[in-house]
Amino acid sequence: MSKVPKIKDFIPCGNWVFVELLNEDEILGTELTIVASGSPDAKGLDGAPQAYVKALGAKVDEQWGFGVGDRVLFSTAQFIPCPNVKLEDDEELALDTSNKPKRARGLISPQHIVAVAKE
Repeated sequence: MSKVPKIKDFIPCGNWVFVELLNEDEILGTELTIVASGSPDAKGLDGAPQAYVKALGAKVDEQWGFGVGDRVLFSTAQFIPCPNVKLEDDEELALDTSNKPKRARGLISPQHIVAVAKE
């Protein structure tokens, strides 16, 4: 079995946005309905369609109305999960004791981001 290099980061291509999903317990203070895992309404994301924008593809510009670091609400119509590995820019709080992030990460299309949450 050959060894492959460890993933160090994800850089979205073209018109894609790399996001880090908030966990259900992180958004309980908001007025968003939480859908139980396994529910027909869960749409594969176990509810909680809020995320932090981590990186933008080269074709995503400021006209979309959001940027890196923004907390966004998005439609779950299209979400491509990325391997859950520690990235170089991870903050200590985002990691658990197994050195893996507590939040899932993935790619979405910018047209699926429907709002920016002001914190």
